[in-house]
Amino acid sequence: MQGPQKILPADAFYDAVAMEYNSHMTENDRKAREIISIEFGKYVKSGNILDFGGGTGLDLPWLINKSNYQLFFLETSYGMREVAKANMLEGPRANEIFFVENNVDFNKWNLNTLPFTQKIDGILANFAVLNSIPNLEDFFEKIALICNKNCHLVLTVLDSRLSVIFRKYPLKNSIKYFLQKKLVLVNNYNNVSHKTYIHSLKELKSSSKAYFNYISFTPVRFSNFALLVLSRK
Repeated sequence: MQGPQKILPADAFYDAVAMEYNSHMTENDRKAREIISIEFGKYVKSGNILDFGGGTGLDLPWLINKSNYQLFFLETSYGMREVAKANMLEGPRANEIFFVENNVDFNKWNLNTLPFTQKIDGILANFAVLNSIPNLEDFFEKIALICNKNCHLVLTVLDSRLSVIFRKYPLKNSIKYFLQKKLVLVNNYNNVSHKTYIHSLKELKSSSKAYFNYISFTPVRFSNFALLVLSRK
């Protein structure tokens, strides 16, 4: 008999699942990632690029093939980050990726505790990174500290359109989201869990508007995600 699920912070949860994470990727995940890579390239042509919440580094192969990118990789889960580093170790340009090891918690950032001195021209936060963050206003305030003007944020979030919510989730959760425009779920795996926050487009816009311009919100084919694009004011 299984014991009760233990709810962990997101970084601890991903430490626990790091070694098995890649084995759960599907063909649809690969197709969605390809679409996202194309869209990212439309907005970010060159410069310093941050793979924020990069997990096991599944986006690094296509990012590193962009010769005009200088790559920074930030993942708060030590286990996931170590998998990413190991996977890239054999690559011919692996030494060109800056793996952030210190000051990885954006909640603690200020002008004196940033993870690097360079300013960033493009940020990718792929596969629901923002859905592990409860307070988006704090996130956008802190992430703005490392952005050049006109830096583009390309973020995939769980699709929060009402039609998708009613189709995908149990009725009681859908009604709660309809009434409150907020939904907190629990993501379970092998007796560990973490909270997943479904953010409405209205919330995404309002929490980012002090620092970023809204550009678009587009569903990603083959997935449960939507692509949110913002630019630094």
